Amino acid sequence: MLSTQVDLTTTKTNLASTQTELSTTKEELATTATSLSETQRDLTSTQQNLAATRSSLEATQGDLSSTKKDLASTKGDLATTRRNLTSTQGDLASTRTALSDTQEELNSTKTSLESTRTLLSSTSRGLSSLRTDLSQTDSRLTTVRSDLDQIMDTYGNIDTLNEEVASLETEIAKLEAEREPLILETYRSGFACTGSMEPKLTCLDEATWLDNFQARDIVIGATISFKPTEECNLESERVAHRVMEVRETDGAFHFWPQGDNNGVPDGCWIPEENVNAYIIEIHKDVFADTPNAELREFFNRAVEDYRDTRDAYRDYCKRHTITVGRCTLSGSHYSRALALFRELDALWERRQCWGGIIDEWNRPGEMGDPLNKALVLQGQTDCDGVGA
Repeated sequence: MLSTQVDLTTTKTNLASTQTELSTTKEELATTATSLSETQRDLTSTQQNLAATRSSLEATQGDLSSTKKDLASTKGDLATTRRNLTSTQGDLASTRTALSDTQEELNSTKTSLESTRTLLSSTSRGLSSLRTDLSQTDSRLTTVRSDLDQIMDTYGNIDTLNEEVASLETEIAKLEAEREPLILETYRSGFACTGSMEPKLTCLDEATWLDNFQARDIVIGATISFKPTEECNLESERVAHRVMEVRETDGAFHFWPQGDNNGVPDGCWIPEENVNAYIIEIHKDVFADTPNAELREFFNRAVEDYRDTRDAYRDYCKRHTITVGRCTLSGSHYSRALALFRELDALWERRQCWGGIIDEWNRPGEMGDPLNKALVLQGQTDCDGVGA
C-alpha cells in the first residue's frame, strides 16, 4: 500500500510535472500557433509574391522570346551589314583608285589650264593688237567708202561696175585661153649612141624638147620623140627620128619617121598620141668629154666596118656573079665571097654586141659617168674581139 502511495505520489509528482510541461507546451503551442499564423500570413504573402513573380517571369519570358527574335533579326541585319561593309570596302578601294586617277587628271588639267592661261594671256595681247588693227582698218574703211563714193560718182552705180567687171573677166579668160598654147613646156634630154641620126644628131648632143605641142605644128623635117607601134621595124620603146611625111585624116595626124643615118624608113605611121615631144633647139657636143664619146667612136667604127664589108661583098658579087640578081660564084671567086660573107657575119655580131651595150647605157646625168665608163670597158672586152 505504501508502495502504491509512493507510486501515486510519484505519479502525482509526474502529473504535476507533466501538467507543467503541458502548460509550457500549451504556451509553446500558442506561441507556435501565433508563429504559424504569422508564417501562414507570410506564406500567403509569399504565394502572392510568387504569383506576381510568376506573372513577372511569364512576362519576362515573353520579353525574352521577343528579344530572342529581335536578336535573330539583328544577327541577320548584322550579317547583311557585314556584307554591305565588305562591298563598301571594295567600293572605297575603287573610289580611292578613281580618286587617285582623278587627282592625276586634275594635275594634268591644272597643267593644261596653266598652258591655257598662258595662251589666253598671249591671245589677250593679240586681241589688243587686233583691236588696234581693227581701229586702223575702220579708219581705212572710212577712207575706202569715201573713195568708193567718189568712184561711184565718177563711174556710176555698183550694177554698172559689176557688168564691166564681168565683161573684163570674160575678156581675160579668152586671152588666157589664147595665151595657153604660147606657154612652152620643155625639157632637155640627150640621145642614145645608136648612130641612127648621125651626123646631125649624136649622143654627144642634147636637145630641148617641146612637151605641150600641137600636132598640127609638127612639119616634115621635124625630129620627134615617139613610142613605136607594133608595125615599126624598131626595138626601142622610145625613139627619136625625123618626120619624112605627114598625114591628116579627120583632124587626126600621123607621122612617117626615119633615122637620118638609116637606109630605110621605120616602116610605120606614128599616131599623134604616140608622140612625146619634138625638138625646138639642139645643143651640140654637151657630152664631148664623157664616156659617150668613147661609146660613139666604138659603135660607129663597128657600124662603118660592117657597112664597108657589106658594100665590098655586094660589089664583089656584082662584079663576079654569073647569075643576074643572085650572088652565084665559083672557084676562087666563091672562096673570096665566102670569106667576105663570114667577115660580114662576124662584123654584124660585133655591131649587135655594141648595140647591147647601148641598151644598158645610162643617159647622161642619171647614173653618172663611172658606170658608163665601165660599160665602155665591158664593150671593148666583149665586143671588139668579135670579128677580129
